[in-house]
Amino acid sequence: MTGTSDAAPRKPGPPPTDPGPRHPVRVSTLPSTGPTTVVALAGEIDSATTPDLRTRLAALSGDLIVELSEVSFLGVAGLVLFLELGESLRAAGGSLRLAGVPPHVARLIARTEGRHLLAAQVGAPAQG
Repeated sequence: MTGTSDAAPRKPGPPPTDPGPRHPVRVSTLPSTGPTTVVALAGEIDSATTPDLRTRLAALSGDLIVELSEVSFLGVAGLVLFLELGESLRAAGGSLRLAGVPPHVARLIARTEGRHLLAAQVGAPAQG
């Protein structure tokens, strides 16, 4: 026996399927009764979607409520975004509050120092 195989040589398979661009996070400004801006987010907030979201939220100032009830995923990049946004708003005399926080997002916040820095209301709807 020479150690050869009767099996046909393996041909390289097709390249991995590219899932294409991620769907951006949907951002909607909601009506509010006072000077507070209320923004509703929907979709996945992760390292792929955070850069665009950061740009969009950085344009806001003053007191901001971010409604998260339609957020299906929040990764560490998204948590960092909210921590930095809150710090920036506070430095300029404003504030950040998270509202309608789904349980899976609340668990991420609770496991980190974010619980001390973010005013998060689990399941409570945004009221501005």
